[in-house]
Amino acid sequence: MARITFYIFIVCLTADGGFSSYVPSEDSGRAIRETVNYPREDSNGTSLCICQNEIANRIACNSTVENGGQMIAEHLSSRIDQFNTTVIAQDQQITSLTQNLTSVLDKLERIEAGNLVIARPEFDSFQREIDNLENLLILLKQNSTASRDILAALEAEVRNMTGSLKDFAGRDESDTAQLLTEIQGLKKRLADCKHTDEEELDSIFFYDWNKPGHSNPCSKLDNVSAPYTMKEWRDTLKGTWFRDPIKDTEKVYVLPLSSYSFYQNIVNVYASMRDLQLGVMERGITLPDYAQGSGMVAYNGSLYYNVLRSRDIARYDIAEQRSKKSPLPPTTIVENQGAYLSGAYSDIDFAVDESGLWVIFTTSSTDGVISISKLDPDTLLSTDTWVTSVAKSRQGNCFVICQVLHCTNGFRTHTDLINYYFDTKTSIESFTYVPIDSKYWATFALSYNPYDQKLYGWDNGHLVVYQILFKG
Repeated sequence: MARITFYIFIVCLTADGGFSSYVPSEDSGRAIRETVNYPREDSNGTSLCICQNEIANRIACNSTVENGGQMIAEHLSSRIDQFNTTVIAQDQQITSLTQNLTSVLDKLERIEAGNLVIARPEFDSFQREIDNLENLLILLKQNSTASRDILAALEAEVRNMTGSLKDFAGRDESDTAQLLTEIQGLKKRLADCKHTDEEELDSIFFYDWNKPGHSNPCSKLDNVSAPYTMKEWRDTLKGTWFRDPIKDTEKVYVLPLSSYSFYQNIVNVYASMRDLQLGVMERGITLPDYAQGSGMVAYNGSLYYNVLRSRDIARYDIAEQRSKKSPLPPTTIVENQGAYLSGAYSDIDFAVDESGLWVIFTTSSTDGVISISKLDPDTLLSTDTWVTSVAKSRQGNCFVICQVLHCTNGFRTHTDLINYYFDTKTSIESFTYVPIDSKYWATFALSYNPYDQKLYGWDNGHLVVYQILFKG
């Protein structure tokens, strides 16, 4: 039986220069442990420990040698894994301690600078935070392999904070109480100011258009304000909202359209703009038919809309709960083929102005350009119709002010323009240049209310309102 000698060289990574190893015994291959402190240096001056063991005597070239080597490898691998796990856990503890220290230091600095006032409950909580830091630091000092310089620096920081906190504890608590009283007073004055501002805002945006000094809507459109956001409608990006300029003028009507559909048969009603902002709904009106698209309006106690998948327009009397329908010309383009750039099945778009009710649409017989009809609000019959020269599919949205049709050139940018108008009194059309901001990048509906001379927009799930100024 041949004699075989093995030499195993292991680089030791222990902090004191020593190492542990396991080798098979000469008789049975059973692992025995040897510990050697045998430091040396390499060519760069780095300390190494080289372990040289001889496995001798009667070990044959068989599975005993293989099993013994495997046992050595498995043991060393396990030791390394355990060491790595310990180091990672301790690193996490140190990171957590450092983060907590940073947070506590920030609070202390704010207190010292007079930017943070704390009462006794907050002070006690603050003290508990520091106590927890001290306890964690003690455990790290007992068990950590981390640098002692790092732990010493952390310990110094905790000690400084403890001293500062004791200094705060010795201060006159009446000063703190006085400061807290002043802060509460400031908060109350701020709330009063906010309430006053909201009332003033309401008076600006929702005054009666018949009051003296109101703009003349029959003069030329001069300017549109930046949009004011009344409410975010989280459930859907598309829809329309409006108010009745004649009856129940304070009520607000909201018709949300699902992002996956284009119709709805329930109209949400709010008693006031404030209730809308608070989310307090008065009731829901269930229509006898589904309303298609974003063109609905309210006028003199009735809702007007396009009936789903048809050329029919409908009037729903809210008080009497009765519906009446009437068809538009058979060449009217529907099913989102005659919509504005914004889509949302806005093929048939109702409008209200100082003179009454209008409907904006397009037909195949006029090659898709905009047609506008004045409607009898009771019978839904057209009293007159005008045909423009602009394609409906190239307009962002349209509305009517004092019998003049106005259209925007887009609906998705902050630089959209009200750039076209058609005066039904003279049949004169022309171009204008009035910027209008799509604040949230997708205005799916835009309606004018002659009662308050505001534009109501549905902008990518946000209910916005614009104030309008006229020349003269």
